[in-house]
Formats: sequence, structure tokens, C-alpha cells
Amino acid sequence: MNLPAANKFDPPAFQNAKASALPLVTLCEEPRVTGKVLVGALRGMASPVVSDKVRFEYIDFELAAGGALAHAWDEALTTKFLYVYRGAPRVGAAREEATAGELLCLGPGNSLSVDAGAEPAGMLFIAGGPRLGARLRVR
Repeated sequence: MNLPAANKFDPPAFQNAKASALPLVTLCEEPRVTGKVLVGALRGMASPVVSDKVRFEYIDFELAAGGALAHAWDEALTTKFLYVYRGAPRVGAAREEATAGELLCLGPGNSLSVDAGAEPAGMLFIAGGPRLGARLRVR
């Protein structure tokens, strides 16, 4: 997590939450689509893990074969990523295929649409903000 300049040298902080304390939100029963809320909130269910320095959302979405997901977030969360760890879901209005191991940097907007296709799909959605002005470096 990138902290604001005023907090760069704050002492490290850590929060531990048991897996059973993290909300698992069922978004669709058939085909099954779920979101495990690691940080943030989803459909009124909030994680016990909180950040008082930077706002962010971290959700583990799992879609059964044929499942579809529509997710919207607060526009203040301006940096967004989607890491695909299972399957080959189709992402966005263009339905571009992503594959396991890909990290997608999502563009402007505050909504995401994904469909799993013929196989189950799993992905981590990570969003934070406001933008701190730091450059993203890819190596």
C-alpha cells in the first residue's frame, strides 16, 4: 500500500483477521458468484480489516462456469487492478479474455463486468485512492 507522504515513516501496522471473520457475499446463486471481502465492503458486508490512512478495496471474486459479475465502486478509488488466478474470464465491455497469472490495470470508470466463460474463474480486485501522485513502475 502506498501511504500519503505524511505517513511514509509511521511505525508499521498489521491487522490479523481469521478467514471465518471475512464476509463471503453470494452475488448470484446459479451459476454461483461470490465475493470474499478482504478489505472494504460489498453489498453492505464489511471486512473487519480497516485502514485509517488510505482507502482501498480488496475482494476475492469467484465465478462458476457461466457466471457473470458486475461490480461498481466509489469513484474516489482511482487506481484499480484485477489479478486473475484461475480460468480465462472475459473482462469489460469489449469482453477481452484474460488468463490465469495476468494482472490487469483497469482504466477510467468505476465499474467492472466479467463473465467466466465455460470454466470457473477466480480473481482479486484491488482498488485504492485517492491517487497520491506516485508513478507506477513496471519491471
